[in-house]
Amino acid sequence: MAQFIVGERQGGAERFFVKLSIALHEVGITQKIFIQSDKDRSDELRLSGLDVVELDFNGHIRDVISRYKLQKEINSFKPDLVMAWMSRAARRMPSGDFVKVARLGGFYPSRFYKKCDYLISNTPGIKDFLVEDGWPECRVEMISNFGELPDAPPVIRESLGIANDAFVFICLGRLHPSKGFDLAIEAMRNIQNAHLLIAGSGEENEFLKSLVIKYRLENRVSFLGWRSDQISLLKTADVCLVTSRHEPLSNVVLEAWSVGCPVISTDSEGPSWLIENGVDGLMVKRDDLEALATAMQSLMDNEALRKSLSERALVKWANSYSKDVIIEKYITYFDKLINLRASSH
Repeated sequence: MAQFIVGERQGGAERFFVKLSIALHEVGITQKIFIQSDKDRSDELRLSGLDVVELDFNGHIRDVISRYKLQKEINSFKPDLVMAWMSRAARRMPSGDFVKVARLGGFYPSRFYKKCDYLISNTPGIKDFLVEDGWPECRVEMISNFGELPDAPPVIRESLGIANDAFVFICLGRLHPSKGFDLAIEAMRNIQNAHLLIAGSGEENEFLKSLVIKYRLENRVSFLGWRSDQISLLKTADVCLVTSRHEPLSNVVLEAWSVGCPVISTDSEGPSWLIENGVDGLMVKRDDLEALATAMQSLMDNEALRKSLSERALVKWANSYSKDVIIEKYITYFDKLINLRASSH
């Protein structure tokens, strides 16, 4: 099979693309990987043993040339299935005698996927949206993401400028208004004896830093920039905050669950599907600053509750969102589609 993404340098979908490509390779699936030119991403994929082709779709002329190269590589490789990630890749789906699948993790109109035979959504809500938008239900499958990242030890707190006995909250992701990291910063005004780590980069970087200065939180909020050691950071933190105003799924919830880090989340689209409030995480209304601060304080004060949430989340992750479970679902669905195509010829 082949996989194809025209993505940003950083982002949840891009990170899961790498995770899934490597995981499929590990179970023996032969792949050819096509990506927008990105040295770090290509190096990570190649070091894992994958065959990677970098293309450049920036600008009309380069886009035309890259589409030609993509088609030529596909003609030579002769895959039985090609999976395009999100609309930018799906609109550039090459032609050929193979199953054409698009994988999407957001609420994007089905017209963007006209070149595809089937769609894979990563939440029930996205699947429902696609069906309501006119895509045949029999040609859309729901397969969620998995949470695992390569195991690694916790980050030493002293290296982050944090005392070993501090209570640590963490936010991870793109610094974008939809992520609601401003809420986490504001909530820290009402939380004492705790530290907030923000790992990510993006257009809200300066705005968020100005909030920290405004509220005089410089000694209790740290900006780490974009990090590739999410698991180590989650092992270091006491609680993971997912403060999103809009979140189709949330890889961060799954990653936190996979290492037993308890989660407080807003009731955005994906987390409200994943989390059972009070059982495997705490959930508050979006943009409800008071509720967020109350939830943060409650987990600071209640070690037994933190332990209960993390233990139950770990069980749910193992049963439904672990790498083995999700990879088996992908392989089963791919086999089904390939067999359907073979029987129709």
